[in-house]
Amino acid sequence: MARAGVGELVLIDRDWVEQTNLQRQLLFDEADLGEPKAVAAARQLGRVNSAIRVFPRVRDLSPDSIEGLLEGCDLVLDGTDNFASRLLLNDWALETGTAWIYSAALGYRGQSALFLPGGPCFRCFLPEIPPVGSVATCDTAGVLGPAVGVVASLSACKALRYLTGQAEEDAPGIDLFDASQSAMRRAALQPDPACPACHGERDFLLGDAYPRSSVLCGRNAVQLPGAGAIDLAELAARLAPHGDVQPSRFFLRFAVEGLTLTVFPDGRCVILGTEDPARARAVKDRYLGG
Repeated sequence: MARAGVGELVLIDRDWVEQTNLQRQLLFDEADLGEPKAVAAARQLGRVNSAIRVFPRVRDLSPDSIEGLLEGCDLVLDGTDNFASRLLLNDWALETGTAWIYSAALGYRGQSALFLPGGPCFRCFLPEIPPVGSVATCDTAGVLGPAVGVVASLSACKALRYLTGQAEEDAPGIDLFDASQSAMRRAALQPDPACPACHGERDFLLGDAYPRSSVLCGRNAVQLPGAGAIDLAELAARLAPHGDVQPSRFFLRFAVEGLTLTVFPDGRCVILGTEDPARARAVKDRYLGG
């Protein structure tokens, strides 16, 4: 998008750059390790094209934040790693009449689809969040770097065609790529007459169906939402007697009880070292408050 000259880009990512990202996330290199992804990506895109404006947002996409983060966007490109975020985005897109592009990669395979206002929606394709353990994850299947590149290129092509008015008449469909066979096919997307989102239900956008804690794929970590803005410097001083504190401009890291808590200015917390939401909440409550 930056190299094509799309004038304004909003980059939203709640995460930071890790070594394991570098085999497939081409905007980053070893110098970016530990940096918020949105900030590192914006810096690199500024070098690519100084004529555009890039707005990094180190935030979590949630029912509470999505309206402010995406307000004014003409098109949304999904690069998330979980079904809840996509179903939330689908609700918001239907509510606002905004087009969005779904992208996913797992193992050797990838998928890309453009969802237009008035057409079949993502929930016609995936009615509910699949039960835990029922589908492969990046922990069990891994992610092949070139497969990610193919899916990203497919989605970028869809985005440029949409922004230049060339995609409106395309038949709804999802492009499926399998790098193990160098094969690609297109599957038709049909409206689901029973789709609750197409009938006006917004239970992910309203927060009723959106999970308030999430196990992060491939990270051995749990994310817990924040309750409001916090002063990181003040928190660092309060936590210093209880464990190892590493403050930065964008977040604070606190190591205690064999876990590492990464706390963001909006109160969001990622607890690394467990996939048990109950344990994660207990440690967060113990040191940060309920």
